[in-house]
Amino acid sequence: MNPALLLLVLASPQELLVSDYGADTVHRFELQTGAPLGNLGPVPGAQSLHYGPDGHLYAAAEKSRAVLRFEGASLAPLGAFVADDPLTPEDETGGLLAPTAAIFGADGALYVADFEGDCVKRYNGVTGQYLGDFVPSLSGGMNGPDAGMVFGPDGALYVPCWFSRDVKRFDGTSGAFVDTFIPQGTGGCDRPRTLHFRGDGSLLLTSWGTQRVLRFSETGQFLQLVASTGRPTGLVPRVGTGELLVASDQIGVVRRYDGTLGTSLGNLVSAGGPLTGGTFLGIWPDPDLRLARPTPGQAGFVNQFAATGATPSAAVVLGVAVASASLQLAPGEWLGALDGILVLLPTDGLGHASIEAAVPAALVGVTWRLQAYDPFAPRASNLVLETL
Repeated sequence: MNPALLLLVLASPQELLVSDYGADTVHRFELQTGAPLGNLGPVPGAQSLHYGPDGHLYAAAEKSRAVLRFEGASLAPLGAFVADDPLTPEDETGGLLAPTAAIFGADGALYVADFEGDCVKRYNGVTGQYLGDFVPSLSGGMNGPDAGMVFGPDGALYVPCWFSRDVKRFDGTSGAFVDTFIPQGTGGCDRPRTLHFRGDGSLLLTSWGTQRVLRFSETGQFLQLVASTGRPTGLVPRVGTGELLVASDQIGVVRRYDGTLGTSLGNLVSAGGPLTGGTFLGIWPDPDLRLARPTPGQAGFVNQFAATGATPSAAVVLGVAVASASLQLAPGEWLGALDGILVLLPTDGLGHASIEAAVPAALVGVTWRLQAYDPFAPRASNLVLETL
């Protein structure tokens, strides 16, 4: 499937989430107008926002040395997922000091960047139990791993580093250091904050130190100065529009840019509102449009894929891709999958849609990414990661 076609077909979710480190909260804004809709909190030292395989939102809370969880359909607080219990002598986090990024891997585990510990820790994705350091402290010269850590389309772990002022790459299975993927100074890279892989395989990067948004090839070659903007931190593509939304931790605004030309399109969130300084951007999928896990969820069998809450008597788009070849452009949603499949399913009078398909036995152990899109609303469902 051509990634550009996906951008034309898929619709925008409805809320923008903005981490505000200084205000210890996550703000909610209407995605179309930028109108404030309240906040989530407290989230002390709010950093990365990512949806897990269970459909819940996971927020890195740097100041409280914890990863907090919010219910995916309502954003109601569910408490700490990773945190030290002060009533026990041991540290259940494995010594986590300052979490900036908390992301799920293809194996279902939670990977947490520790800004002060200069390492990446690994936790059980269901229980939050500490499983050890995935990337040891200072491996490859990593210093100050920041909120924009991501797994790339090649399965490797890419880490923007504040103090070493570069982007490090690590083996996605072993955690071994691979290389400095983007050295300091390349294309103007200095104090990188957020990374986003695009559907064409290229990488977008916010460079706080040089006040730029940059684009690099899949091999780390500088391609383009996308935009110049004051102290950029969070970045997220606005699905279906070709726009990029960019936050700053110095200015209480979220700016809009043409994702190809870099032309400024004005502010989505303007100064004078509740936002004091944004560190990370996320998009909240529509809570009413839900995609269930495949049943029975086994390769070699006929599996049912079902969505509920779509527009009645219309159609919904089911997007399917394997994690090893897909690109995650925004928290909680995949888009631009290199080998993605789109299936148009009719909905009944209640907005239900389903399909049954045989999954080849050769795909045993492969993690799939699935999401439903309602082009008539428009809105996107929760993301489902399923290892068949």
